Amino acid sequence: MLGIAYHEGKLFKRNDLRALGWFRESVRNGNAVSYLNAGELLLKGDETQRGFQRNKLFAFVNFLGAYTNGAFFVKE
Repeated sequence: MLGIAYHEGKLFKRNDLRALGWFRESVRNGNAVSYLNAGELLLKGDETQRGFQRNKLFAFVNFLGAYTNGAFFVKE
């Protein structure tokens, strides 16, 4: 939830680096859908923000994690 809030910028100032951190924390706590969120962020995130970089390899790893944990087809 916090990762989405930081990424969308509706409740907090938009910060993709913090959003990615919250998505990773959610993955560590067993939320497979957060693999998808982290992958999308790493693939299409805003590189103009300080400290954030896109990374296609890590995006692929997150999508693979979503697939292996059964959450790959949750998003359209």
